[in-house]
Amino acid sequence: MNSTSYTAESKKRERFFLFALAGIQCTHILDIMIMMPLGPDFIRVLNINTHQFGWPM
Repeated sequence: MNSTSYTAESKKRERFFLFALAGIQCTHILDIMIMMPLGPDFIRVLNINTHQFGWPM
């Protein structure tokens, strides 16, 4: 295997990894933007307190 194919392959893997991280970050931000405004409704309907709403499952 020559160095050119190795660097091309490693750049391809690096690009995939960065896109995967960017996608995860984007879904995390969207999750926060969707869930936080609904917080008071969830607290009321589910009969939980703010600590329970913020607790990760």
